[in-house]
Amino acid sequence: MIKSSYDIAVAYRVYPGISKTPLFHADNKYELVRLGVKSFRSSLGNIRAKMYVFLDHCPKEYENIFLESFSRDDLEFIHFGGIGNYATFNLQIEYLLKQAESKIVYFAEDDYLYREGMFEKAVCFLKNNQHVDFISPYDHMDYYTSPFHSAGSYKMAFSCGMHWRTAHSTCLTFLTTKDVLRRTQQIFRTYSRGNYDCSMWLGLTKFEGLSLRTNARNILSSASYFKIYMKAVYYCWRNLFFGRRYHLWVPIPAIGTHLESGLVSPGVDWNAIFNEIENGKNLRAGSGHKS
Repeated sequence: MIKSSYDIAVAYRVYPGISKTPLFHADNKYELVRLGVKSFRSSLGNIRAKMYVFLDHCPKEYENIFLESFSRDDLEFIHFGGIGNYATFNLQIEYLLKQAESKIVYFAEDDYLYREGMFEKAVCFLKNNQHVDFISPYDHMDYYTSPFHSAGSYKMAFSCGMHWRTAHSTCLTFLTTKDVLRRTQQIFRTYSRGNYDCSMWLGLTKFEGLSLRTNARNILSSASYFKIYMKAVYYCWRNLFFGRRYHLWVPIPAIGTHLESGLVSPGVDWNAIFNEIENGKNLRAGSGHKS
C-alpha cells in the first residue's frame, strides 16, 4: 500500500519546439512553458504535488521555470536527449506507476493554460465518485463542433461545485489513479506503437457511435474518423469488445485548455487569465511549498 506523502504525482513533459500555433507566445516556447507552469501551480491551490519534470532536449535553464513556481524539494528533473513524444509518454507511464508518492497521478503536456484554484475540483471529483476513472481538464471545442463527438450517449453530473460530462476521448493530459493506470497501461502503451491518442481513448471508453445507425453514416463518410475507429479496433480490440468501459469526464467550463489556436475551451476568458499571469497578479503562481 502506498503511504501517500503528496496529494498528487505529476509527470510534466516539456519539449522546446513549438507545435501547431499556440494562442499565446506562438514564437517563444520558453515563455509558453513558463505561462503553463505558473498557471498550473496557481490552479493546484492547496494541493501538494510531486513534480516529475521530463525535459526532452531542453536547455538547462528550463529548470528555472519550475523552480520559480515549486519548491526544489518537490521537483525531480529528468533530462532526455531528444527521444520524442512517443518515448516520453511511455516514460510518464513508467514513472507514475513506480512512484510511491501518491495514489493520484497526472499526465501533463507543456502547452496548457489553467484556471486559478480549479484543479482542486478535479481531484475532489476523482476521489469522491466511484464511476470516475479519468478526468481531462480540457473541454475540447470538438465536443461541440464534430459529428464524431455528437454520436453516442453522455452522462452529466454536478459535483465538487462544478458540472461534468463524460467524453469519448481527449488528448494526453489527464488525471487518474495509479490503480486505474496499472489496469489500462497496455492500451496507453499502444501510442508508442502507432496508435492515435483519440483511438486509445475510444478503446477505453468503448465508443458506441458506430452502432447507432443515425450517426454511423456521418462518421464513416469521413476518412479521418474511419481511420481513428480502425486504429481503435486494431490496437484495443480486446478491451473494446471484451473489457470494461472506463469513464472519462471533462469539466464544464474547462479547468484548463490546450492552447492550440481555434481549439481553446469555450466559456472561459483565457485572454484575461493570460493577462493576469503576465502582469504578475496571479499570486499563487510562484508560491511553492516545502514538504
